[in-house]
Amino acid sequence: EIARFTNKFSVIGLAETNVGPELKNLYELTGYESFYQDTFDSKVKGSGVALYVLNSFNAVKNNNLSQVTENLETLFVTIGSLGNSTSIGVIYRPPSGNAEQALQELSSILDKAPKHTHIAGDFNINLHSNHSSIIAQYEDVLFSRGFFPLISLATHEKPGCNASCIDNIITNDLDSVTASGVITDHI
Repeated sequence: EIARFTNKFSVIGLAETNVGPELKNLYELTGYESFYQDTFDSKVKGSGVALYVLNSFNAVKNNNLSQVTENLETLFVTIGSLGNSTSIGVIYRPPSGNAEQALQELSSILDKAPKHTHIAGDFNINLHSNHSSIIAQYEDVLFSRGFFPLISLATHEKPGCNASCIDNIITNDLDSVTASGVITDHI
């Protein structure tokens, strides 16, 4: 997929890798440093997050924001110096976990996240659902902490099912965003 694009992405975030750090060398991308989070111990499938960051960015894993629980898996890196840094994260919320507990864990992470934070992930909360109290809770968690979702289009679609928006990018640094979108071949 990456070969289709003429420019390199600065960062690539992956959710549900099903691979932990012990196997990350199997999936190297030329010009990128890879970061893999541990997978959830009791899951063989539907676990794991990873980030690929251009080598020129000199990224460092941020253990303060990175975690693995049955409700939320996160991986964050910091790019740049202390005075001028950006945090990049990837999140996976397994649908088998407790959504309300995942939002509490997300709240704690966002409370610790510095300014200039961008997070991509599979949140498994359908923003296109009309009658869901979990959406209102999710939006409250984001907005009350100065984070905003950048994707409003369908990100997941299967024949015979309604299209949903369960994957997103959120940020507390709207001034640095020039564009966001969905790669439709992923759907």
